[in-house]
Amino acid sequence: PIGNMLSWMPSFKLPCMSGSSTSKAAATAAAATPTEVQTLIFLDVDGVLNVGIKDGSLHPLSFSEDNLQRARKLAKCSASLSDKDQATINRLLSASQHSLKSLGESADWTYANLCSGASLDVSHVLVARLARLLEAAGPRTNVVLSSTWRQPKHAEKVNKLEKAIGEQLGRPFTFSTRTPLQEELTAAGRLACLGVHLRTHGAEAVSKNTRLRILVLEDFHITKMGTWDCKGTRIGSTQDVEEYLVKCVASHFNPVVRLLHTYDSWMSDEGAMVEVGCGITRRHLDEGLQFLGADMSGVPRSPMSQPAQLPALAGPSSCNSESKPSVPSTRPASIMPALVVAEDQDLNDDMIDDLDGGVDPFKRLVTLP
Repeated sequence: PIGNMLSWMPSFKLPCMSGSSTSKAAATAAAATPTEVQTLIFLDVDGVLNVGIKDGSLHPLSFSEDNLQRARKLAKCSASLSDKDQATINRLLSASQHSLKSLGESADWTYANLCSGASLDVSHVLVARLARLLEAAGPRTNVVLSSTWRQPKHAEKVNKLEKAIGEQLGRPFTFSTRTPLQEELTAAGRLACLGVHLRTHGAEAVSKNTRLRILVLEDFHITKMGTWDCKGTRIGSTQDVEEYLVKCVASHFNPVVRLLHTYDSWMSDEGAMVEVGCGITRRHLDEGLQFLGADMSGVPRSPMSQPAQLPALAGPSSCNSESKPSVPSTRPASIMPALVVAEDQDLNDDMIDDLDGGVDPFKRLVTLP
């Protein structure tokens, strides 16, 4: 469990700032009034607890261990693939080799180190990092599920995810609530949905003399800042998102918002743009811990390479991943030549047979919701 890495953060005591200029006695009394800090965490899953790769207009590709093996086999049959399918394989190959050093990881880490497993589409490493943030936030914390996983059809996956988080925390965990189900599946739609939740429910769990601290873990459907608007407001930076959400909360709660935008992009060797929901990288983790006021002196500076296993959910894994339910769809994937993966000749032969027989092998791969 992660509990021995960070101690529980007690409720913060902040001086109550009085805007009144009455008497000195009144000002002194106001300053002495303790202010509790209530933490609200909005959690997206895809692109935060796993890595998702944008694949044109299709659903994002899941960077999972299972998809990784299948995509490697497909790469050996590149002559039989269409240009569009080859581009998909190239994105996966590029991600598996892309260094994460600029995101605070060890120099030899790539996205291959963050791949997810087969029974639940999350990464052990990323779930462990979420647990660190929850520990730092302290007991006065509500976690709101804002992911597409909040849809009723994903209830079983959410139950497994709650169990996985609880395993890392060393205590039971459940989401406090969900954001509204009605949402336009765009970056602007997600931000507007967060705003609606804050306007309608933001004050429900906040008592008098409480300051509201909001942490947002979000990739906004793998969308870069500066390319979209929300309700007439240009969103050019993470600060714009934070300012938008602050306005959705009653000012007397003195809200403070921090967005950890889990987005990354680069140009592949083939000259194509690769965009990913990169998960909670080391840089994001450090920024989140600092925002939550955690004591950074006890946090190891190197990435967590051997997170605690989740016995109820995961089997042996070659890339520190968790697992996931297979949901057939039109193309998902994940691959990593940087790591050793046992060759499966039967799978290789199956892939070749499918191509020869006109069967689309991409239907065997899995995308994110």
